[in-house]
Amino acid sequence: MYLREKLDERILLKQKINELRRKLSSGLVNEIEANGIVVVLLNYINKLQTINLILIQANTQSKISIGDTEVTLSTAIELREAIELKVAVITELIGSDNKSLDIITLQKQRDGLLHEFVSIDSAIRQLDWRVTID
Repeated sequence: MYLREKLDERILLKQKINELRRKLSSGLVNEIEANGIVVVLLNYINKLQTINLILIQANTQSKISIGDTEVTLSTAIELREAIELKVAVITELIGSDNKSLDIITLQKQRDGLLHEFVSIDSAIRQLDWRVTID
């Protein structure tokens, strides 16, 4: 199984967990149904924990090249998330009414960050289909 498939499995499992939590909190199930849902829900959470541990192991053992630097997949993911947040903040600033900001400089910074983001994201996505998980 590839890392990407395990990531997709985790997404699906999180959706199922959220669906069961909503169903339980709705109050529209009787006691017998609720007890059965709790058992399934806890089983799903156990599976999610196992998947997360597998992913953590794969992310810390897998290496990825970003430019001339080799880092773990975990580090690349953190870099991507930080860049994504920077882009969001700069985009908000560009769209704000603050007249004291140098919009052209902010746009150039955002463009550079977007280039970095695409590069890192592409490398991560390619690795998702190369890393196999036992």
